[in-house]
Amino acid sequence: MLDQIDEAGKKLFLKMIQDSLFNAKTDADDLYRHLDASSREKETTKAHLLGLANEMRTKGFSIELPLQGSNNIKEGLITQIAIAELLADQFIEASFSEPDLEWLMLGAWQVQACLKKAAGSCLGLQLKIADISAIEKTLKARKAANARHDRAGGSREKAQKIRDIWASGKYTNRDRCAEEECGALNMSYSSARKALINRPAPR
Repeated sequence: MLDQIDEAGKKLFLKMIQDSLFNAKTDADDLYRHLDASSREKETTKAHLLGLANEMRTKGFSIELPLQGSNNIKEGLITQIAIAELLADQFIEASFSEPDLEWLMLGAWQVQACLKKAAGSCLGLQLKIADISAIEKTLKARKAANARHDRAGGSREKAQKIRDIWASGKYTNRDRCAEEECGALNMSYSSARKALINRPAPR
C-alpha cells in the first residue's frame, strides 16, 4: 500500500503516526485523571501486564489479559488504558528504528481503538454515577419534604383540618370556607382552597 509513496511522503506519514501515538499517551493520562487513578494503581497495573507479556513470551502460549478487571469497573478501565499506553510506548520506540510503516499504522489504530473503548466505558461509568447521585438527591429531598409536611402543624395536617371543617357542613361554598378559615389555620388562601378541590359536598 505504501510502495507508491516517495521518501518525503513516507517521512510525513511516519510523523503523523508518531504524533498519533504521542497524542494517545496524552489521552491515556487524561483518562487516568478522569478515573482518579493513583500513580501506584497505574504502575502496579503496567507491571502486572508486562509480567504477563514476559510469561507469554517465555512459555510460548496465550494468556488472557484481564481487560474487564477482576475486582471492579475502575480496575478494568485502568487495565484497558494501561494496555493502550504500553502499546503506544512499544510502537513509539519502534518508529525510530527502521520502521515498518504499515505495521506502525496498524499499531497506532489498535492503540486508538483501545483508548476509545476505555473512554466510552469511562463515560458510561460517570453517567451511571451521575444517575445514582441524582436519584439519591431526589429521594433525600422528597424525604425531607415529607418530613416537613407530616410534622405536627405541617401542611398535611392543616389541609386535613380545613377538609374536616368543610365536611362538617358549616359552609356551602368552598371559596368562602377557604377564605374564612385559612387565617385561623395559618394557611394561605390558595393552599386552603387547593385542599378543598374535588371534596364532596357536605351532607
